[in-house]
Amino acid sequence: MRIADEGGAGGMKKLRVLYVDASVGFGGAIISLGLLLRIVANEHTRILTSQPMHIVRASLPGLRVGRLRPLMHYRTMRNIRQAFPGAPRVIRWTLGKLVSVLDVLTTIKNTIRLVFLLKVHRMDLVHLNNGFLPFEAIYAARLAGVPVIVHLRDFGVGRAAGITPRIASAISGVIGVSEAVAQVARDHPLIRCPVIGVHDSVDAAVMDDAAPLRDALRAQLGLSPEHIAVSIFGRVVAWKGQKEFVEAALLAMRQDDRIRAVIVGDASDADEHYFANIREQVRASGRESSFIFTGYQAVVEPYYAASDIVVHASITPEPFGRVVPEAMAALRPIIAMNAGGPPEVITQGVDGLLVEPGDVPGLAAAILQLSGDPALRERMSVNGRRYVEQHLGLEPYAVKIMAFFEEVIRRSGRNR
Repeated sequence: MRIADEGGAGGMKKLRVLYVDASVGFGGAIISLGLLLRIVANEHTRILTSQPMHIVRASLPGLRVGRLRPLMHYRTMRNIRQAFPGAPRVIRWTLGKLVSVLDVLTTIKNTIRLVFLLKVHRMDLVHLNNGFLPFEAIYAARLAGVPVIVHLRDFGVGRAAGITPRIASAISGVIGVSEAVAQVARDHPLIRCPVIGVHDSVDAAVMDDAAPLRDALRAQLGLSPEHIAVSIFGRVVAWKGQKEFVEAALLAMRQDDRIRAVIVGDASDADEHYFANIREQVRASGRESSFIFTGYQAVVEPYYAASDIVVHASITPEPFGRVVPEAMAALRPIIAMNAGGPPEVITQGVDGLLVEPGDVPGLAAAILQLSGDPALRERMSVNGRRYVEQHLGLEPYAVKIMAFFEEVIRRSGRNR
């Protein structure tokens, strides 16, 4: 069912929403947007994204998607530095200034294009899928008199990087990906618009479809029926805690040699050195055969099915942690860190276990608790799936988002 086809949340029929996704890499933001649009998209929906087309086709199938590629972002500057590592400082400074000028021109071009789109299609609302970016969408909405909602997916607003009073005043509403993120926005002195926290949704049916693939994938990975596969998912970057996961897995393996650690993901954002150190740590441990590195996987659901325990080991507060509800939807017990979004979803000992960030012995103990108690794994799996079905389904998520959209439009005084 598409809510838009049945009158919309709160009685509003079909909203004209421009969704702008400024992400430059595949992740939870584009996945969440795709799930929302699966329910609420209508013939008035417009989408602009920075994502490459192969990700667009996978995440936003069947939707009309336009390109909005910002010139300047963190990867632009990283690529410039890497392309001319030995260049004199004056040359690198000149290149940086040149890119900055081109970025201003790109911003102006994008702003004009967005104003035209908002006016011609008589849009009711602009939804920014990645926080306060891109700024040109905010500028254009202000010029066109259209309210803007920011979907905040990290704690970055607390640092107010680039957020000026003028930009903040143009925002009509903020959706935090968790209550932890929403509270950061509420506490910020520049944010004076309505703020709500809404957890991202999960498509449990996709996990069900992958369940029959468990045995075949485990055989492919070299896992026997006796092995306990403990998996961690995500980009291999320092704050995601793969290093701590490896250390905890090694401790747990000393007491339970059935444990096999599965690392699903690859190095990201030029953090190859971190990943190389992890691989060396595994080689030096003498237990290399107990670790499985799958590399990047475009389709991760079969790897949840192949797992027995899922770990989410971020060493700094996680804004939400999509892996947590995905594991619960896949009927897998989850161990996560007790900071940020995960403790809002997990009830300790009921549908998962919580460990303090960076607590390697605590994480090892949690792994052993679950590896040694199949009945507990089963009970947590069932409870976790029930929580997802009751609270994180696609339609309840869409209803909450659309109700907030309507509230913001109403508060803006726009007549449809």
